[in-house]
Amino acid sequence: MAQPVPTVDQSKFPLAEGPEYEVCPAVGLVHELLEGERPDVRSAASMAQLFKALGDERRLLIVRRVAAQPDICACHLLEEFDMSQPTLSHHMKLLCASGVLAGRKQGKWMHYSVDPAIADVIAAFERSLR
Repeated sequence: MAQPVPTVDQSKFPLAEGPEYEVCPAVGLVHELLEGERPDVRSAASMAQLFKALGDERRLLIVRRVAAQPDICACHLLEEFDMSQPTLSHHMKLLCASGVLAGRKQGKWMHYSVDPAIADVIAAFERSLR
């Protein structure tokens, strides 16, 4: 029996419908995730979560792409990478939860940038290894 495809409860995120509107397919789930608190990147558990998030080739490519074009819309990432919307949402969930990416909602679109503090956290960790 086939597994059902996970869906986002759109009642939480009312979006315009109709042919005259464009709706970013990744807005709902990622917006819900960004409502929580940002992780404390100084703890060992948060550092492990950070490196786990960066330990996937596809997520590294996403981070590089977002770093190259800050404030990029999720819909552009979806077009650029060969993955489904649920897969992109999963990767964005992990990257945002780990503190690598920060997002902001602009109208019905979600825009992402690399959190500038994350480079300092990674650099401080690297210095602690010396």
